[in-house]
Amino acid sequence: MLFRSDFTLSEDGKARPIVAFSAVELPPRVDPAAAPWKRDAIADVATNEIPQEGRLVIILMDRSIPDGFPTVNAHAIAKAAVNQLGSGDLAAVVFTSGGGSFQGFTSDRQKLVSAIEGRGIAGEVSAAAEETWNAHLAALENGTGNNPGLAAMPFGMDCSCGACVLQGITRIADAVRDAGGRRRKSLLFIGRDLQIETVAPACIDPVRKARDQMYRSLDLASLTVHAFDPGGVETPLTATPSPRGIRNLGLPNLERQGNISVLPDRTGGRTVLNNNDGNMRVPEVMAESESYYLIGFQPAEADGQRHNISVKVNQRGVDVRTRKAFLATPHAAPAPLPTEPGVAARNAINGLLPERNGVRLAAQFSPVADPITREPVLAVVLHVEHDEQDAIGGSLPVLPGQTEQVDVVTSVLAAGGRTVGTLRQTLNVKPRIAGGAATYDVLQRLDARPGRYELRMGLTNQTRRQSGSVYAFVDIPDYRETPFAMSEIGLFSPTGATAMKEDLAELLPAPPTARRRFGRSESITAFVRVSQFSDGAAPTVYLNVRVLDQKNRQRFGQETSLVAPQFVEHHADYVAELPLSGLEPGEYFLEVQAKSGSRTLTKNVIFRVE
Repeated sequence: MLFRSDFTLSEDGKARPIVAFSAVELPPRVDPAAAPWKRDAIADVATNEIPQEGRLVIILMDRSIPDGFPTVNAHAIAKAAVNQLGSGDLAAVVFTSGGGSFQGFTSDRQKLVSAIEGRGIAGEVSAAAEETWNAHLAALENGTGNNPGLAAMPFGMDCSCGACVLQGITRIADAVRDAGGRRRKSLLFIGRDLQIETVAPACIDPVRKARDQMYRSLDLASLTVHAFDPGGVETPLTATPSPRGIRNLGLPNLERQGNISVLPDRTGGRTVLNNNDGNMRVPEVMAESESYYLIGFQPAEADGQRHNISVKVNQRGVDVRTRKAFLATPHAAPAPLPTEPGVAARNAINGLLPERNGVRLAAQFSPVADPITREPVLAVVLHVEHDEQDAIGGSLPVLPGQTEQVDVVTSVLAAGGRTVGTLRQTLNVKPRIAGGAATYDVLQRLDARPGRYELRMGLTNQTRRQSGSVYAFVDIPDYRETPFAMSEIGLFSPTGATAMKEDLAELLPAPPTARRRFGRSESITAFVRVSQFSDGAAPTVYLNVRVLDQKNRQRFGQETSLVAPQFVEHHADYVAELPLSGLEPGEYFLEVQAKSGSRTLTKNVIFRVE
């Protein structure tokens, strides 16, 4: 354990006083005493209440990975990293090959593994979305655009010199530089080579420029790079031609391995080479970021320039790994929210991570089939809780029954971060006032196409001068190819305030809420919609419903069935009241399992009783 007095920090070679110091110890990845659902269940709602401490991990699958054993080994390494994630960690998966799949920052291990296996977000791109995308790229080029995150990075481009991979790493470093707050940031480079140097005359200049910019961005980002060579054990001088003919024909292994060691050496990371089981080294690499120190200091001057940092510890045998530089950006007061309709809400969805500027958001995205057309429809449920103060610290009036105007922007992103659809709405809401805070729900209906998408919702309340955003990743089934489907579990609260422009009665039996904290005296109804698309009479669907507590004890259980006469237009609903009055304060797990013939579907909700 180290203390503030053990550290010495210098800016441009001159000692600076340490004004803030904190030691961070992340909780154990697995609590052996916890119920299995506490470890394995994924929350059914996405929120912008992201823990301040944890890790941001980017798993980069490089295009230099050959087919065969190296690909298998690379997948094992990446999955091992996912398995090491803790409850407060967020990870993303990116590829530098055009055929790879993308997964943005999430704590959902299943979605991360799906991306590693090549089943990441997809979808068709409309002409209007293509125009929006091109305008966005142009804005990024001239410096007027916002970075929508890792999805927009131009990996997989045709660049014979290999400079595009360096440029991609630069964009990762730039994207995470100011993201994550108190989080530790790591990049896991999984690949066989990285173009650090070249002797090809046409490539010397672009590679040098890309390399230098990458170094500058890494120095500023406090991003630790770890490199894993998935090729396994090799003799030092074996020739390793590129699997895609990009470059490095006949390059000796020692030179290639030296290339992928450069970034770990520069950023304080590790390089794993000559190992047929590289996944076995992942736990020790990830363990290094489970505890760290946060050090704050006042720069000598806020001149907007780059300044070097060095940190030393007055104890022997201690290796210090920290960022090497920073930009002395002048402190500016928070800018007022734009008053144009939808602008502040749209700006809130342009960041790498969701924003929480005075408003807590929780969103549930439930795909269902249109009862007539059988086309997929996405029921979007957003629960909003405003803080008692506005974004600049001013008190807000508490006026029960007052109508407030909110702007909501919902964007649907497909592969490569391309926006394939956007819904903008201005709604009038009458918040429910409780303890000085204002709460309400927003419901939307989105017509959808089958595929895997990222959804970003931004909300602005001009009355309260607060805005926020929430991100999620959603799988939309093809109901024409799906004979048996079930919606997400909906929770209905009769005391909630709901705003919507379209009636969802034909899709869901009641307007749900994405709120997941309830009082014991509340009346909460849970429901699911089951769909069967058979030519004859609908087969009987057997339902097993249970509520488990934190000790994995069953506190509610019901076995029932939905029979053919209950299905109208191929759909039937299961509805039950949750037994909140008989539950002690704490977290609970609601699970609904539906069986039809040989098919089984399971949905779950994690909720808290207060």
